[in-house]
Amino acid sequence: MGDFALIFGGLVNGLPFLISHFVTSVIVFLIGVIIYLFITPMKEIALIRKKNTAAAISFSGALIGLALPLASSLSASGSIYEIIVWGLVAIVIQLFCFKA
Repeated sequence: MGDFALIFGGLVNGLPFLISHFVTSVIVFLIGVIIYLFITPMKEIALIRKKNTAAAISFSGALIGLALPLASSLSASGSIYEIIVWGLVAIVIQLFCFKA
């Protein structure tokens, strides 16, 4: 019974940390996606709905380009501020690469 209490105690202590970091990462990711959709000259969502495979592949690559740095910062961060800073850096770099 002592092992269960130890595991449950770790879950209770760590779950709010996990949820707050996850929600922060999702919010930063969605902000990046929204900014990306607004600066692209073509309406990628409309093209994807019209079964345009090239638009779907392009948009998927942009999503992966935003998600990978966020995943890295999420795994290595000690605070929510680090996730926000690195997430914003990833968004800026992604958008700079798109415009260059």
